[in-house]
Amino acid sequence: MLFYLHGFSHAETAAQLGIDTGAVKTRLHKARGTLRKALWELWEEEHDMTTTTADTALVRVRIDGVRKNLKSGQCVIILQESDEPKGKDVDQSRSLFVWTGEVEADALARTLRKEETPRPLTYTLMANLLHAGALRVQEVQIHTLAAEVFYAAIVVEGPAGVQRVDARPSDAINLAAIVDAPINVARAILDANGVTWQRHTTRDEHGQEDVEETGYGPDGQQTYHIRRRTIRDESGRDVIENTSFDASGKEINRMIFDPESPTVVG
Repeated sequence: MLFYLHGFSHAETAAQLGIDTGAVKTRLHKARGTLRKALWELWEEEHDMTTTTADTALVRVRIDGVRKNLKSGQCVIILQESDEPKGKDVDQSRSLFVWTGEVEADALARTLRKEETPRPLTYTLMANLLHAGALRVQEVQIHTLAAEVFYAAIVVEGPAGVQRVDARPSDAINLAAIVDAPINVARAILDANGVTWQRHTTRDEHGQEDVEETGYGPDGQQTYHIRRRTIRDESGRDVIENTSFDASGKEINRMIFDPESPTVVG
């Protein structure tokens, strides 16, 4: 307390306690170690990873696309459950939204579009380093959601065996997209945060698909309503118009997509 709270020097603290300066430094070092251990245990309690791969089944997902809200600028990676039941006219699927930064979203979009770059960018460099070290990505796991933050792990196999590497989900997903590794999400996360989509598909007089999608949260309440249809833009190109509505039916966002790409183009 004399050193940290009252601002005494090592020598002044030693004089007050009647010990030498070396003993003060030793006591402070031990005290910092004790405090560090106590704070780490407290952090672990507050960030209890209750949804982990050790005791939770995993669900295989695929990258459905990358979206950007043109009004807010927010970017999201959409992961869709791979095993989704199909109906004749009505499909149902479940998705998980992983919000991410624009840099990570742009990188993933380039990978999904199979764009070539003159020099390797960050995630390509990561993949190249793994290859050079004879390492293989077995899978990516999104295993925990704590305090509204997703936690992921990259499971890597190499000469030293199999290891789990902590990673941000956006980084792990980007790497998985490059090396074509499977992505798995803890079922508990998908059950608690996934959006279940009910999709009804019809065709207009020109034979173009007109898709109405309604998204429901885990509580069964409607959270999204999306209409997606193919239109022709000013250049005469067929594009996808994606219009979002809130629960009251008010339009909240409209985006145009290239049908050959999972990313927004306008």
